[in-house]
Amino acid sequence: MFEPDYCGPVDDLQEHRQQLQSDSVNWKDCIHRWKRSREKWRREALSLQQQTFEAARSASHWRERSGLTQAELRKAREQLTDWHRETQRCREAARQWKCEAVRWREMARAWKRQCCDLLEQKDDQQIAQLSQARQRHCVELRQPFASTW
Repeated sequence: MFEPDYCGPVDDLQEHRQQLQSDSVNWKDCIHRWKRSREKWRREALSLQQQTFEAARSASHWRERSGLTQAELRKAREQLTDWHRETQRCREAARQWKCEAVRWREMARAWKRQCCDLLEQKDDQQIAQLSQARQRHCVELRQPFASTW
């Protein structure tokens, strides 16, 4: 019987056959381990692929939520800015009202002094003219603020 892999003496033929069988068993074992390893790594790759998919989906979800939150934050900032402008406008209006009130008080005091002086002089016609002028002036002063009442 001719053994192509064997080149030694015939007595070692038996030993050579055992070696070939042993190598064959080793190859079968190696192939079996390789297939198991391949399956293991395939499962691992699928698991990692699934984890990557879940991470991408989660990232997409949080990116969307982040965008919505940023839009809400931007809207809140705009509302706060508008509120701040309105507050400043109201403060300015209140300051103007105070200035007008002080001016009206001063004018009322002056009118009262003039009336007292005229009463002492008992000049009814001039008192009537002063009263009418005062009423007209008060109406004119109220005109700019009529829209805010």
